Amino acid sequence: MLRVVLQPRPADNYHVLSMDHARDQVDGPVVVQPIAGRPFCILAVGWIMGILLEEMVGGRMFWLVTVVIAMIVAGLFWSRWRWVTCISLLIAMVCTSALWSCLRQHHLPADSVQRYLTTQRQLVEVVGIVDGPPHLAPPSRGAFAAFSYKPPSTRFELRLESIVIGVRRQSVSGRVLVHLDQADH
Repeated sequence: MLRVVLQPRPADNYHVLSMDHARDQVDGPVVVQPIAGRPFCILAVGWIMGILLEEMVGGRMFWLVTVVIAMIVAGLFWSRWRWVTCISLLIAMVCTSALWSCLRQHHLPADSVQRYLTTQRQLVEVVGIVDGPPHLAPPSRGAFAAFSYKPPSTRFELRLESIVIGVRRQSVSGRVLVHLDQADH
């Protein structure tokens, strides 16, 4: 077990007065600084907790009401009890991340391409803009790649503008990954 004795110094640095079981490994005093990113770690863990809680407790209105209540509590106790304000703001942030996750996962925009995805195959025509350069993909990977009969392929991302199903053209948003079984240079 390593025991470290710290003495406060100016600028929130700490000076090590003694270290048991490690004296021969340290030449002179060692400065141990407090973790600078600790508040950001707390916020990141809170954001992750909100996303995980959204999976267990669903409902947009629940999360929205909880955010509003936490913000009201934080505003009421701002000048008197700072710890209540900090906890309320942390709760509000957790609930905001849960609300964001709920809206992001369960509610699609009206013109999203995901609304046209079904279990049945259907032939559609999409109109869009190639978003980035095409990439050549090797036909196969691994130990038997030299014995592959498939030609190289081309892949690119297409940012959709509209979709044609049958004779109906509708505006649509989203991206699709296009895979062509030929290598165009």
